[in-house]
Amino acid sequence: MPPPSVASREVDAIDGRGDNRIEQAANRSDRVAAKLRNAADYLRVAANLQSAVTRQAIFTRRGCAAEVMD
Repeated sequence: MPPPSVASREVDAIDGRGDNRIEQAANRSDRVAAKLRNAADYLRVAANLQSAVTRQAIFTRRGCAAEVMD
């Protein structure tokens, strides 16, 4: 079997770097996706808290209005 030529070694080196870059990009993409999921979770919690505060405020106002009318 003849030894690999310089050109084929260079192609192999470029392919290896390309694969590594693809893997690094995939890892970055996974980290960004995880951060976005965490941000979405925080936003859901904030929305739920806002909704609960709004419901409590409405309930309190109605309760106060009912007391005034009595």
